[in-house]
Amino acid sequence: MKIGILRKMEKKKMTQEDIMKLLDSCYEKCLNGIPMVSPGVEDMANDYLSKHETKEKACRDMLKNQIAKSTTSGVVTGLGGFITMPVAIPANIGSVIYVQMRMIACTAFI
Repeated sequence: MKIGILRKMEKKKMTQEDIMKLLDSCYEKCLNGIPMVSPGVEDMANDYLSKHETKEKACRDMLKNQIAKSTTSGVVTGLGGFITMPVAIPANIGSVIYVQMRMIACTAFI
């Protein structure tokens, strides 16, 4: 069964258009957030701004929290060890890129 799935995947080549659609979707989710998971960048930035006296302090706190999220994500997805590596590595890369893109967008907004 696994061989059949792999053969189907080999036949379906990603085109530049497919990749651009995927990137556009990821970018949209980074800016607007994911319902029930994360708020939009504007809401996130305004939340940090409302908690701090200056934009610089708000930005530093946001960066500290987002870096901690990325670090925690790497540790948690790596707990399974060698057995879960084929799933853990792509999942970790995806989540870290999502957090980092939001961090950059939030910094720019602030």
